[in-house]
Amino acid sequence: MTNSNDNVYRINQRRKKRAKKQKRNWLVKIISVAVLIYLLLAIIFSFRSTLSTTIALNGIVEEEIMVDGYVFRDQHIINSPANGYLEAWVDEGARVSKDQVICNIYTGEYDPDLSQQIRTLNQEIFKLKTDMDSKTTFEGNSVLVEQKIALAARDASDLARKQDMSVVADKKEELNLLFNKKKMINAGGTINKEEELAELENKLLDLEASTGGSKFEIKADIPGVFSSRIDSLEDKLVPDAAKTVTPAYLAELEQSAPDKSRGVVQNEPVCKIINNYEWYFAATVDASYSENLKVGQKVKLRFFDMSDNSISGTISHISAEEKGKVAISVYTNKYIDGIYSKSVASAEIITASAEGIKLPAKSLHVVNEKTGVYVLRLDVARFVPVNVHYKNADWAIVSPAGDSSTEYRLQIYDEVIVDAKNLEDGKVVR
Repeated sequence: MTNSNDNVYRINQRRKKRAKKQKRNWLVKIISVAVLIYLLLAIIFSFRSTLSTTIALNGIVEEEIMVDGYVFRDQHIINSPANGYLEAWVDEGARVSKDQVICNIYTGEYDPDLSQQIRTLNQEIFKLKTDMDSKTTFEGNSVLVEQKIALAARDASDLARKQDMSVVADKKEELNLLFNKKKMINAGGTINKEEELAELENKLLDLEASTGGSKFEIKADIPGVFSSRIDSLEDKLVPDAAKTVTPAYLAELEQSAPDKSRGVVQNEPVCKIINNYEWYFAATVDASYSENLKVGQKVKLRFFDMSDNSISGTISHISAEEKGKVAISVYTNKYIDGIYSKSVASAEIITASAEGIKLPAKSLHVVNEKTGVYVLRLDVARFVPVNVHYKNADWAIVSPAGDSSTEYRLQIYDEVIVDAKNLEDGKVVR
């Protein structure tokens, strides 16, 4: 009997242990399933409640029209007195005065090396004449020569650093001339500028004679901006044409190809003097763009191929529609580097521009008839009123509302909520 009772006891103990183990296993399974369900739900809700934000920073919003157009201006054409080639003595786009010598026409055969020698000698003569006109003398004054050498050397160094090699050669010639003058002074001699000028001019005459032809000097008839770029559009790109321009007129201009030949022909245009005070830019655009434009409207022009800067202008003319297109003319009297040598240019016509705190348009909300944005403050969403200065489909330019406390006032570098579900002031969103 004793053995029988012991067996029963052991069997019951095993059964109890097995039952406990089964309970533990089920409990582990239930917990595992619960954790898995929780994780799945967390993932689902995280996708449904994605929080996207941006940083409040200053920026600019612009509405612009990208166009290829034409520059209309008052241009005084100068014809060539003879067949030959042109050597300009002033830079392209430089302002010149009436009766100033602007270029020469040489009738001999063009030689690039000889042309460069003549140009360099002319520059030396011009500098010497300028020096004489300023009544500056080097005679017996080595200190003044040394000062000019130091200045010229510094200029040459600056140009080299900027990789502007176009005038480095000129500075080198200037330095050589100054070194020669200093050498003469140190040797006890003096410099007679009249004699030096006569010597340079005689050298120039010899070089010009070696061209095998004649020289014709051209002076500016009127003051303005010099350009030697003749493109056969000068008689078409006049201010009066800009006031009545049409898409058909601009399409005709595309058929004219600029003449890039170096040679000049007697009685044909060789250079021009440009009125540098007033000009027009005209282009063809889709008629849909003109719906929000009107004559007299202030706009900006940015010629991105020439400068990052924009200039102000006024729409002076909008043509009638032709096959879904209209022509727009913009008047301006502003300067932009390089524009005087251009007849054809690419530009942006900026019709609207606003500057301030730039935010995505969809970050704006209206709460209790107030427009504002939600910003994150310690993981809590705060509704911050703002003044909206400009808004389009993508962006808005805003500023802080003036009557808000610090906590409810938009600040630079605030983290602004762009997109989130069920936003409300004071809600914990993280």
